[in-house]
Amino acid sequence: MFYNIFSYNFFGGLEMKEFNVTLFSRRLKEERQFKKISQKQMAAELGILQPAYVRLEKCKYQMSFETLVYICQRLEISADYLLGLTD
Repeated sequence: MFYNIFSYNFFGGLEMKEFNVTLFSRRLKEERQFKKISQKQMAAELGILQPAYVRLEKCKYQMSFETLVYICQRLEISADYLLGLTD
C-alpha cells in the first residue's frame, strides 16, 4: 500500500514521494529486532499495550509525530530512513 507524502528536495523545493507502508513496517521491525528490543519492551516505553504496538508496527494504527520521533531516537535511525525517503 502506498500513500503520497511531501518532502523538500536539496534545492528547497517541495516534491511528492510515495510512502510505502510495507517498507515502513519492515524497516521498523528489522531495526527493533537488530537492537534486540521486544515488542513488549517497546510498547512499555511508549506507554501502550503490546497489541497496540503490534498494530502500530504493522501500520494498522496511526502514530503521532511524537511517537515517530521517540521510535527514531530509541532505534537511532532517521525518520527519513524509516519512511523510505532515504536508503
